Parts: sequence; C-alpha cells; structure tokens
Amino acid sequence: MGDLNHPDICWRDNAAEHKQSRKFLECDDDNLLLQVTEEPTRRCAMLDLILTNKEGLVGDIKLKGSLGCSDHEMVEFMILEEGTQQAHYPGLQQSRLCPLQGSAW
Repeated sequence: MGDLNHPDICWRDNAAEHKQSRKFLECDDDNLLLQVTEEPTRRCAMLDLILTNKEGLVGDIKLKGSLGCSDHEMVEFMILEEGTQQAHYPGLQQSRLCPLQGSAW
C-alpha cells in the first residue's frame, strides 16, 4: 500500500501518458503485481494503491474519508488469505504497541 503519485495511469487499460508512469507499470508487470484499488483516493485520481502478487489476497476495500487535513482518502482493506496467523514477535512488549484509534491527530 502506498501513495504513488502517477495520476496519469489508467489502471483499467494498464496505460499511462508519462514515461515515468509507464516505467512504473512495466515494473508492476515484471514483478507480477496487481493493483486492486478501484476508486479514486484523491480528487478524481487513484494515487493510494494496494499492490499484491496474489489475486484474491486483498478484499473488502473501503474508502474512509480523509484524516485531519489530508486531501487523500484513507483506504481500509482486509487480507483474505486463509490460514494466516497473527505474527508473534518475541521480545516485543505489549506496552510498546499502541492502537492508533482514538489518537489525537
């Protein structure tokens, strides 16, 4: 997931006007990546992308409005892979983990 500023890319046709955007599309293709965001995330451009290497891995994608004074939509999504277990990091104390929900942005 990332804010990739290539507003000239047409994801439906896998085409772009600018050379840098075409190189980005080529890199996606070379690495067998799929872009799964379907709605514009900043004005009428799709800039906040979710790239995956496996069809069906990501789903339930929702735009959730902007956070604070950002002009981008927040993107919420689910990882749908069956059998995925929550990662366990030995030595990482729970007190060092803090939920972002309710934080004063």
